[in-house]
Amino acid sequence: MSRSPVSDQASREQAHEAFSAFDNETVSDNPRYRFLLIPILLIALILVSGWLTVSQINQLRDNDRQSAAQRLTLWMNAEQRMLGGQLRENAYWEEAVEEMLRKPTPDNAWLDYMYGAEFATNTGIHLIGVVRGNGRVAAWGEHVAASEQWLGEQPEGWRRALSPLLVKSWNTPTVPQITWVRVAGQPWLVGVQGLYADEEALPSRDQQGLLIFGIPMTAAVLSEQAAVLGLNGLEIVSNKLSEPIATERTCVLLPQALVHAGLRNSIRACWKDESRGAELLLSLGAPFGALLLVILLAVIGACCMIWRDHIRRKISRGKEVQCAVQLDLHHQFNEQFLTVPYETHNQEHAKAILSQYLRRVREMAGAEVIIYRREVGNPSAGYLILQSRDEREWLSEASLKRDPLWRLPVGPIRINSSEPQSAGVENRALQLCQRLGASQLLGYSISPHPGRSELLLIVSRGNALDEVALMPVLDRTLNTLIIRGLEQERILLQHQLLQERETDADTGLLSREGILRLIKMRIDQLGSVSPMDGFVLMALRIGGLQELYEHEGASLGNHQLELVQKRIAPLLGNAGHVARLETDRLLIMVQRRLLEATRGGISGWLDSLLGAVRHKVTLDNEVIYLQASLGISRYPEDGQQMDALVYRSERALHDTLQLKREWHFFDEAAEREVRRLKQLEAEFIVGLREGQLRLHLQPIVDGRDGTLMLSEALVRWQHPDHGLMGSADFMAIVESARLDVALGRWVLKESIATLIRVHEAGHELNLSVNVTVRHMMDKRFLSDLDGLFRYPGLCQQLTLELVESQLPDDIQTLAILFQKIRAHGVALALDDFGTGYSSLSQLQRLPFDKLKIDRQFVTGLGEGSSQGQAMIDAMLGLAEAFQLSVVAEGIETPKERAALIAHGCTLHQGYLYSRPLPAQELIDHLMAGDHWLPADLQGIDNS
Repeated sequence: MSRSPVSDQASREQAHEAFSAFDNETVSDNPRYRFLLIPILLIALILVSGWLTVSQINQLRDNDRQSAAQRLTLWMNAEQRMLGGQLRENAYWEEAVEEMLRKPTPDNAWLDYMYGAEFATNTGIHLIGVVRGNGRVAAWGEHVAASEQWLGEQPEGWRRALSPLLVKSWNTPTVPQITWVRVAGQPWLVGVQGLYADEEALPSRDQQGLLIFGIPMTAAVLSEQAAVLGLNGLEIVSNKLSEPIATERTCVLLPQALVHAGLRNSIRACWKDESRGAELLLSLGAPFGALLLVILLAVIGACCMIWRDHIRRKISRGKEVQCAVQLDLHHQFNEQFLTVPYETHNQEHAKAILSQYLRRVREMAGAEVIIYRREVGNPSAGYLILQSRDEREWLSEASLKRDPLWRLPVGPIRINSSEPQSAGVENRALQLCQRLGASQLLGYSISPHPGRSELLLIVSRGNALDEVALMPVLDRTLNTLIIRGLEQERILLQHQLLQERETDADTGLLSREGILRLIKMRIDQLGSVSPMDGFVLMALRIGGLQELYEHEGASLGNHQLELVQKRIAPLLGNAGHVARLETDRLLIMVQRRLLEATRGGISGWLDSLLGAVRHKVTLDNEVIYLQASLGISRYPEDGQQMDALVYRSERALHDTLQLKREWHFFDEAAEREVRRLKQLEAEFIVGLREGQLRLHLQPIVDGRDGTLMLSEALVRWQHPDHGLMGSADFMAIVESARLDVALGRWVLKESIATLIRVHEAGHELNLSVNVTVRHMMDKRFLSDLDGLFRYPGLCQQLTLELVESQLPDDIQTLAILFQKIRAHGVALALDDFGTGYSSLSQLQRLPFDKLKIDRQFVTGLGEGSSQGQAMIDAMLGLAEAFQLSVVAEGIETPKERAALIAHGCTLHQGYLYSRPLPAQELIDHLMAGDHWLPADLQGIDNS
């Protein structure tokens, strides 16, 4: 077990006191000191007589306690057997089972007749309770309470006390469970047994119950039993209560049925311990009188010895005052020494401070040599210092380290070569004294625990050293050195731990924690400066390095990372730092002026950095190219907080990878747009959940006469702050957050509900709904269409649109799904035809019914472009070859309408006819039979 420096100091101070009191004094040979043996012998006689008397009294008390405990145990066993017999007698009574378990509520008159006051008086059982198999209390009565009414529920105090016992009784209903409890300050003997009719066959739990009997141990009952048992003041108390029990009382634990509950719920019986110790003391009156006389003589002798010691202390008081003054001066010097700052990075500096302090102690003690050795588990915190008055001292620190003699036994060291020494533990210290050519050797050697030791020695080669005065000084000096050493060791350990946390173990680069600390220090040093005096943070991703780690392991990957660090080190200057954030990501901090001073400015420096990272690694069967991508943030332009600068450099790296560039500076405007989209995404999720979306419909008409042929379902968002928003305002976040399935399900369900509502109103409405490939491949897609499949006639009024650019390369699964949908009569359309890369084989394998020409081709046709006309003719010809109907989107001018009709395309959709309308508004137009051809076009057509 290790000891603290404080305890070691206390033990050493006690040694000093004993040494200073007796070292310079000699015991006189006068025979009067032999009379001191008489009081010592008398005191020993008193102790022996007292011990025998106390032993006799304790034996008598133990016999009385054992006898009382046996009588009490017999009484408790008798009470428990009586209560167990009553439980067994009433547990199998058919009438009790009928009344208490099979009836909804027991009859109180029957309960009073069978278990009333007369039953309590005859048996002593004042608590009767029945718990049914469902846990409900059938009856509960206490005849010791102020009211003797039968209750329909169990009181709270009883419920807490009996809950564990009832659980055990349900597990073993055939065995009575008897225990002692204390409820509301009243001790009870309580028993529980299963209640059922057939003693031979145990029914199920819902057909049985538990019968509870309790005998109160009132003060009157305990007084009566105490008189019978010969006990005085018998009480039953709880172990949980902090009751002060006098030493003359004896307690025993009462038997418990709940052994697993431990002593926490146990109670005990206590009685006043009456012993015959006083009678024995009276019978020993004469011997005690003699002992008192002996004690008086011993006191007189002790007073004489105290007076003698007082005279001796008075003689040495002057010398002690001188020592105290010296100790006080040394204490002030120690306090100054402890305030010297610690230098954790320079071991030689710390050693020089200790040498200076030890030189001061040596000069104060008047010694020629002082030696201090400290051994601890951390070699960096250990010392071996030798200070000598003679600068040509032949005994060096190196020789001490090789010499085993300085490993002295633990304890104070006092060697005087002029005096004869006894053989034993001080032989090694004597040999060291002789090796040093010294006349005196004083000091201490301590070892708080294995692996840690402290040694302090002063050596004299002629001058006599005052041991009484110097040993306390050395003690305090050693204690000061221990405190200084422990604090130095703590600071050194903190520094080592900090270095471990701030260094990447695999490559030796700075870790994230290390670079963050340097960035914060740099920001604190710079404060508010111009951009040219700031610094630049660069998040560097080395492409191909992760692949190298995965294929060749950590060894080769770490080696390549170290080579990269060596190649970029000349570019960073003295104030640059590199840290490893992840497997293939670094964070670089470099001064702004260094970048600007490079030929070509910042761009030239960045090109040099990219070139230093760029490298080809040749493996056995392949070549891996290391490529760099940079994200750059600047201090103070991009922020003045450490976390913000690091985040923005990583954000800029993300933008670099997205834009497929080599480097990219942080853009505040782009960051604001990202935050806006993130906020909008969160609001859209809330809107989707809280019903803020609205279904709008845009007519698809026959361009010749304006007849409504079809309507495309479009979604609008009724934003609580921004009002009604079109799909172009939020579809980007829907796609990036992969919310297209959730949005598509909502649109599909609303569209089907609209179809059914219009059909039930006696009208027909054809709807076209946009779906994505991810939505169609979702396992809930077909189940969402089940509501429409229940109306076979309505299935032909629904068209599902799929964007051409979303068609996968492998369309086998999609073709099977299309066949299932078309089997119910649902039509399929290919939206934005011409903008994707669908092949003729895909159109042949996927059973589309319609093609929708994108607006960019319609615009080219309206402008009279020959290329646009050729594209329209090609798409119309392809649709005719595959027997597909064609819908032209985005028609906004009469010229575009006329050109399409001239080319044979008559299904039109666009603002020329109508903008998207709320679903109910378009349904109202449908019911009114309105046509969608503008009035000005009607006049032209009629003419």
